This record gives sequence, C-alpha cells and structure tokens, in this order.
Amino acid sequence: MQNKPNDHYLQNANGQFIDENGNITSYKKWRPTAPPSSYSGDGYNVKNRLNDMFTRLNRGVDIINENGEVFPFISATAGAMDPVVNAAKNASGLDWITFLSKKFMENETQSYRDVLMSHPMLTNAKFTEFGIEGYPPIYGYKYSESRKINSLINNQYYSTASVYTRWPSNWRNWTSAWHGWQWVVESRVNELAVNDRLFSPFVAAGWDANEEVNVRPAQWLGLMKCLGMSGAEFYYASFFSLGAPWPDSKNWIWQASIPSYAQAITSRYEDFLRNGSLLDGDVANSYINPTAPGYSFWAGDLRKLVIVRKHNTINKFAITGTLQPNTNIAGSTETESVAKIVLEGQNISFKVRRQGNTYIYDKSNPAAPVFYQLDGWHENTHPSRWSKDFNLESELLITQTLR
Repeated sequence: MQNKPNDHYLQNANGQFIDENGNITSYKKWRPTAPPSSYSGDGYNVKNRLNDMFTRLNRGVDIINENGEVFPFISATAGAMDPVVNAAKNASGLDWITFLSKKFMENETQSYRDVLMSHPMLTNAKFTEFGIEGYPPIYGYKYSESRKINSLINNQYYSTASVYTRWPSNWRNWTSAWHGWQWVVESRVNELAVNDRLFSPFVAAGWDANEEVNVRPAQWLGLMKCLGMSGAEFYYASFFSLGAPWPDSKNWIWQASIPSYAQAITSRYEDFLRNGSLLDGDVANSYINPTAPGYSFWAGDLRKLVIVRKHNTINKFAITGTLQPNTNIAGSTETESVAKIVLEGQNISFKVRRQGNTYIYDKSNPAAPVFYQLDGWHENTHPSRWSKDFNLESELLITQTLR
C-alpha cells in the first residue's frame, strides 16, 4: 500500500523513505510502529467475502489457513536508521530481531487475523498462516514471536513450514524456496526449543509438466513418513500449475493422497506422537555450521534417512527409515536396502525401502524385546497400481487338553 500517511512508512533521520534494507527508495515500505488498525482493510474484505461462502455452506468451519504475505521483513539496519522505530525498540528493551518479530506478529494478528476470525461462523475455528516456521531468524522473523499468529492446537503452536522438494536430488538439502529435509531439521530445532512438538507442513513433490522430473510416489511417501516421525501430525497437500501446458491430473493427483497414507501410519503409533520425544540422532543439524544433533541417525549411506521417537514413560521406540533416490533414472537406485544405526549404544539393523519402513521396537521387557513393522503392505509404485490383495498376520491361541 502506498496511500497511507507518511508516518506509516520507514524513513531515515532526514525524512527520506527507505526500504527494508535501509536504501533510499521511492517505493514506501511498512513502518513496524504503524498502528495495526490502519491495515485492517484486507481483513474486513475477506470477512465480508466469507458471507457468500457461508450462505452456501450453511455451517461453520474448523480451520482457516491464510497465505499471509503482507508485511515485509524489516532488517535491523533499516530499523536503526528510522528514528521512530529505533526509539520504540530501545523503549521495549528487546533486541532487534525480537522487537521486529513482535511488531510483525502484532500487526499480522490485529490487522488481519483477528478481523477475519471475528466472523460469527468462525467462532470455534482455528487460524493458521503459511510459512510460520522455526528456520533461523536470518531468513525472517523470530519463531518464538511469529508462532503466535497461529491459533493454539493441542495447547501448542503448529509451524507451517513448506517442504516443496520438487526434484529427487533436492530431498536432503534445498534450492532457493524448494525445501528438503535439512530445512525441516533447522526449523525443528527452534520449534522444539519453545515446546512446539508437533507441526503441520505444506508439502509438494513437484509440479513440472514433465512428471518424470518431479519426485515420484515411492520417494515422496518415504519422505512424508519421516516428516510424520519428526512430529508432522497433518499436512497441507499442495500443487502448482504455473502455466500451459497444464500437467495431466493423473500425473499429480497422487500427491494429494500420499500424505494421507503417511498420516495413516502415524496414527498407528500415535501414542509416541503425543507421549514421546523426537530423538536427537547422531547427524548434525547443519552441514555448514553444525551446532547440535539433527534428529536423524547415520545409516551408512547418505541416501538413507532414519528418524526415531522414544516413548516418554515406556522403553519403546518408533522408527522410520527410507531409501531416498537422487535421480529418477530407472535402475539407478535399488528399491530396498539395509540400514544400520546405533540406538542408545545398541547396534541395530533393519530394512529400508524407497516408500519407507516404519517399525516399533519394544524393549519394555528386556528379556524378550519385540521388533515389528507397521507398513509392510505399502508398495513402491503409483498408489493406483497397488495390489488389492493383502497379507494378514495373526497369532492363533491353541489349547490342548491332557488326558
């Protein structure tokens, strides 16, 4: 918006408008000290538009997610150059990143979220915003403040990080805005630090019109299972059509179903999700600046990703492992291998597949530990091609009468 009073925009000591990095500009940028009520127009606009939806829906909704790309990230450099912002920061007693993050949170909630959610049909609804995540503040606002934009769910804030892997080779690190596992690791460390144990990521396996370029179903399912083991309770399944030629729906509709398969397996160890903890592992949280464990266990191969949760009160573990390809070239990656990890001083090994393997390791009875799999029936092809047959394992109690 460029039509607000001048005192709503960043200015240096000479009264010149500056951008978020402190450069003199003719395009005015949001001043963090501007009153939130001045920016409530979008909130009221969306609130009014919801009336049309609710006349057709005729009931309330449980959750609303908003893209929330409203306020730019103001650097400490720019903030210090603005006398009004600098004075407010000094009066707050906060450091720059915390002060700017707090102002972002206050403006985002008061000017938009609270206005929108005041609709009578949203009385019991939850609000979440895309991109509220724990990645280090050098990238954006501090998570300990920005998290408060989201509604509490299960008495904690769920981060909404984006895991848009796009290409097979991008699954472990990231390229620009396309995030893989390492982004999750470096976000989770800050989220867990404020006791946000669960999260709800946006996920997309790729949206290139040539489906062979995107991450394929088995690899995507394996990665989703690892997200679940790291605390993802539910997912926002995403897909983007950027322009013609439009992707054939049969090449991407599976992306909407894969998260539900992962979530279904997570539900089978839900007690670990609610009453367990994500283990640190022995792989560092960062390749560039390793400062802490990174929640995965070294399995002898960079393609093997292994995540473990431990129950808080029982000596039991939930383990997910996957074999992640770095290319879609046929025959370049085996469909199954063996992962060997060290878990609390014990060497253990188990199979891992592209589509992921999830196990329960029950050591509650030291004399008779039990190790079993939850998802053996998952296949490595497109879900529509999975076998309709099934294997049922059961224990039969046989009684015998002695005469």
